[in-house]
Amino acid sequence: MDSTCLVPTVKHGGGGVMVKASDEIPLGKEFFDDNDYVAFSEFESMREISRKYELLSGDYVIVPATYRTSDVADFYLRIFTKKPTKAQEAEGGVQANIWQPVLTPEKDCEFDLLKDELQKGEFNENEVKDMLDKMLAKYPESVVFAIKTIRDLVKLMDVSFSQALEQVDYTKTLSVEEFKKTWLKVETYWNIFECSDSDKSGTLCAADLRKALTKAGFNCNTRFLNAIVEKLAHDNLNMDFNTFVSTAANLETLFNMFNILKPDEGGLINLSLDEFNALLMSVASLLANVCFPVAPNKTGLRMDP
Repeated sequence: MDSTCLVPTVKHGGGGVMVKASDEIPLGKEFFDDNDYVAFSEFESMREISRKYELLSGDYVIVPATYRTSDVADFYLRIFTKKPTKAQEAEGGVQANIWQPVLTPEKDCEFDLLKDELQKGEFNENEVKDMLDKMLAKYPESVVFAIKTIRDLVKLMDVSFSQALEQVDYTKTLSVEEFKKTWLKVETYWNIFECSDSDKSGTLCAADLRKALTKAGFNCNTRFLNAIVEKLAHDNLNMDFNTFVSTAANLETLFNMFNILKPDEGGLINLSLDEFNALLMSVASLLANVCFPVAPNKTGLRMDP
């Protein structure tokens, strides 16, 4: 077929590429590294760019792009073809399928280092930080947790936290078993972080972060990922291990709370004002940084995950 695509100019120039489509959604960095472009538009500072291509029948993905990675811009895409075609946004929803740690005798041996500390049986956030710091000694010096990250982990792993919406106070402490599972989470997060760090810089770029969150069990669409990067990453739009753990812990907490409220078949939840306030206070550290679409209805609020 013959097709013409128009891609708009953005502040620092615009362009785009076209590649053969894949069943993988969303498309990761490896997909574009491993697949050649079937069409390519140079970056130009023009109001619109028009190109004509002759393509074999099949499915294709058109990716408008800005010249600089950090630029954000809207685009207007028009496609003209000789034969009827269908176009849709290549974007998945926001879903979570999260691995849960399981204690085994082999894993239990890792905690011999904390034999004395674990005798206490219940640990506040400062004690959790001290013990995690001790366990993290075998990792690079840059792997250090801020107290906020510890609070996020405690909130996630404290089983009584799931009762927060029922107005039951949670303990804000971890038991021995909860701490051990917390460490297994951290260990898994580190393995994911390390294998997702493509340039071995000790930080994750946006493409690395998408891959890491997917490995951690979160299927994030572009809008959701951009909100995380813009609000939680550092000035250079990269994310270190401390911030990644805090982000993953907060996301899992949010999904847990969402599922407690029993979403309907359309993936939406109905909230009374009291439930919404309880949810807002429970996960305020994440909701303060990432915006989620909320729509009012006659009975309360409907929230998209």
